[in-house]
Amino acid sequence: MKQRAVRWLLDKALKIDRRRELPAFESPTFRRWFRDRPVAADAAVRPKIAYFYGCFTNTNDVDVGKAAVVCLEAHGYAVGVPPQRCCGIPRLGVGDLRGAREMGLRNLSLLLPTVRQGTDIVFSSTSCGMMFRHEYGPLLDLPGAEELATHLFDICAFLLRLQEEKQALLSYRRLDAKAAYFTPCHLRSLNEGLPALELLRLIPGLDLRLIAAECCGLGGLYGFKKEKYAIAHEIGKDLAKEVAGMKPDVILTRTAKAAGCRFAT
Repeated sequence: MKQRAVRWLLDKALKIDRRRELPAFESPTFRRWFRDRPVAADAAVRPKIAYFYGCFTNTNDVDVGKAAVVCLEAHGYAVGVPPQRCCGIPRLGVGDLRGAREMGLRNLSLLLPTVRQGTDIVFSSTSCGMMFRHEYGPLLDLPGAEELATHLFDICAFLLRLQEEKQALLSYRRLDAKAAYFTPCHLRSLNEGLPALELLRLIPGLDLRLIAAECCGLGGLYGFKKEKYAIAHEIGKDLAKEVAGMKPDVILTRTAKAAGCRFAT
């Protein structure tokens, strides 16, 4: 994806602007890593939780999936990964309602059996979560969407609830660092507040600042396209200016559609 010839080909054939940094693929995938890892000896007696990892975590941001599993296990859960497919939001983003509906129906057929067995599902991708919660039912009118939504939780909201209910098994070590946190648009649409920010504030020594910018400008595939490059770049200027003024040691955000916020500015 970094080779000039490939970038030129993508620019000419698919109209993906060659100036845009592209996310790299990772190996092994999250799915393969999870399949090959050893199962905890006491997994059978632990409470169960299922994880929807999403396409980008599977192929491009594998560490996010690994961290999610390790964190949930550290809280005492046995983590399962049910069969799953793309949530369909890339299709929806280009106006392909029929394709998005087909993907949604397939996912519901794969995920509802887990829910009906009494196991809740957490997600780390805010875009996938928004698709499940707000598009499968209200927009695409998929049967079973409401049932899935009531058993589906943002992973940070889930972990924060454990903290608030005094069920968390973890404490936080001191971390002397300056961090900037950006809230992606799709997290805002979930109307769950800023659970990741609240969790980060539990870390002693962490100087945490919220970036006051509305949008990174990328919007998944939108900002990768040649005809939208200039507009996406203009939208992202506020975010870049805020980050430059803060001078943080690290910038934190949530995974979103095509991990757009990571590659926007």
